[in-house]
Amino acid sequence: MKALLDTNPLVSALLKPSGVSGQIFQRWRRGQFDLAVSLSTLDELSAVLHRPHIIDKYTIRESDIQNHLGVLRNFAEIALGKILLNVVHDDPKDNHVLAAAVDTNSGYLVYGDHHLLDLKEYQGIEILTPRAFLSNLEGLEAQ
Repeated sequence: MKALLDTNPLVSALLKPSGVSGQIFQRWRRGQFDLAVSLSTLDELSAVLHRPHIIDKYTIRESDIQNHLGVLRNFAEIALGKILLNVVHDDPKDNHVLAAAVDTNSGYLVYGDHHLLDLKEYQGIEILTPRAFLSNLEGLEAQ
């Protein structure tokens, strides 16, 4: 099973390791699913984590940010942005995330924005909130 995570869950995974997204990240690290990300998501993740108010509020160090990005770059599957889609008309910038999920043959897209969540599914890819995806993982673990 493979899931593509968008920027917000990846930010939350670092800032709140015991939260929902942090639990998802730890389950990936334990091998419970394969993780995919896009190059643009990695760029956006770096930019968000380097915002002064984020660094101040969460007291994260540059080494924390670089370690988080390094783990993703080295161990997640990275979508290179070869597929272009024009599916999300209300928020066209979300199209690259959906395209990355298609490009990596992900079964799940973990996202928090209603523009993609409203689709529920695209070409067999389930679009879920982090909480819903964690529930799926917990359900599989219980089997």
